[in-house]
Order: sequence, then C-alpha cells, then structure tokens
Amino acid sequence: MTCLIFGGRSPIALSACDQLVKSGAKVHLATRKIDDEIQKISRKLRIEELHEIDLRDTEMSRSRVRSIVEANAELTGLAFIHRYRELSFSASEQHAVEVLSPFQIIKDLSQMSRTQELSVVLTTSPAADHVVSDQSFYYHASKAATNQIVRYSAVNFAKSKLRTNGVNPGTFVFKDRAAEYYKQNPQIVAQAEQSVPLGRMASVSEIASVFLFLLSPASSFVNGQIINVDGGISSL
Repeated sequence: MTCLIFGGRSPIALSACDQLVKSGAKVHLATRKIDDEIQKISRKLRIEELHEIDLRDTEMSRSRVRSIVEANAELTGLAFIHRYRELSFSASEQHAVEVLSPFQIIKDLSQMSRTQELSVVLTTSPAADHVVSDQSFYYHASKAATNQIVRYSAVNFAKSKLRTNGVNPGTFVFKDRAAEYYKQNPQIVAQAEQSVPLGRMASVSEIASVFLFLLSPASSFVNGQIINVDGGISSL
C-alpha cells in the first residue's frame, strides 16, 4: 500500500498515518506548510515523504498530486483528513479547500491508468445532514458537498478502479490537544456521556482506524458509503 494523506497536523490524520505505517504501508503526508515541527512529527511517524500542498490553490494542488503519482509507486490510497479553517480562510478559499480541490484531484486520478485499485476517503460531518448550532452556513455547505463528492465519485469513477467513501467522526471526539478545554468545560464530556449510546467520547485512534479499514484491501467492496463513527448517536 502507498497512501497520500492530506492532514498536516490534524490529530486524526496523524493517527491514521501512524496506523498505516504500522500496517506496512508507505505513507506520504501533504501539509499546507512544512516547518521544523511537522518535519519532527514526520520522522517520528516514519512518513515516506512530506509534501507542501495548499488546497486553496487548486491548480497547484492538482499538479503536485500528479507529480507525486508520477514519481512514486502507484497510489493505492488517498485520504482528505485536513482540518476546517473557517476563521482564517475566506468563503472562496474554504470552498477550494473542502470541495473544489479534492474533487478535481479525485477526477484527475480517475483519468490515470492504473493496475491496482485506488481507495479514496473523505472526512465529512453531522453538519452535512443536520443543522449544527455552533457552525456556520459555509461549514454546513462544504460538508454537504463532501457527501456528494463521495456519492458522485463512487458512481462515476468506479470503472476507473477508483472507489470513494467517507468518514463522519461525529460531534464528540476527544483530542489530546483539547484536554485542558474539556477539563475546564466538563459539561461537554457529560453531554457526550448522556447523548452517545456508548456513553463516552470517541478517541482519535478509533476514528483513524476506520480510515485504515477503508484505505485497505479489506474494504474492497465498500464504495459510496459514509460511515458514522459516532458511538450510535446517528441512530437515535
């Protein structure tokens, strides 16, 4: 397996990279900016290669991905696990990052000849189907579009040996970098315990393990699915 992960410092992306490497995959990590911190993280996770790709620039992103494919063994996995950056990006930039660039990259890859199947996984959100009170319209719109990228690509690109799925991490995910925030706001943890049928928040590694499954040959007949990793809350 050779996988390209968009995610930079996203905890879920880094956990997915860690699990993929430990499973024997060669992992390339795409990040908006390469600096000392991400290089240190990359060495620790045994990342094959770091790539500086800013999804705000769609044409540059497409070109960089084509170069990665041409310079390395055929990709078998591609995952978009980058973080949403509404506060620092304009609406048009956010659209490019969340919708336009990922779709154009997937479309480009569908037009390349390959001998192995390529598994593509995108990250979505409960806001794709429901109104989430603490998120903006643009967040809702981009995540709804992500769901449609999954469905459209699954139907239209399958004959090109490309299958596409999505992961919906749900609302309650415990991230170590937010541990102090949860400590200061215990009502959030309490809400998760009361709302989630499993009675707790998800861990980052539990979300990442679903990406690992979808990127692996073990999921070879899964296509066009958006998997809710939410402890059962979407079934209520």
